Amino acid sequence: MNVKWRKVKSKWCKACKMKPASEVHHIIARCAEGGNEEENLIDLCRECHLKSPNGHENMNNFITWGGSEYFTLYGIIKTLFVTEYPDKNIYKKIFKIIRDERRLCYTNTKKNF
Repeated sequence: MNVKWRKVKSKWCKACKMKPASEVHHIIARCAEGGNEEENLIDLCRECHLKSPNGHENMNNFITWGGSEYFTLYGIIKTLFVTEYPDKNIYKKIFKIIRDERRLCYTNTKKNF
């Protein structure tokens, strides 16, 4: 079997956008017949790679919510509030505020280097 591997191309993790990308993740796992095509590969940091889901839809959600740390936090918020606040938009709004604040803080820190 002749497998072509590619190196990490991105400077920053495509999920959390907070840490340097260090690993290439197969969105559809190779054991599930996912290939090495560019559209099936994404550059991630180690932490996001360890917690990353399989499948394009799951990966899109993972990226939307900011990678490993926030995907986990989103699940906790959803679990805690879903019974008291059935409107899903409430916890999505809370989560978006947390994510945006962290990214703004990180962006300002990067400018100082």
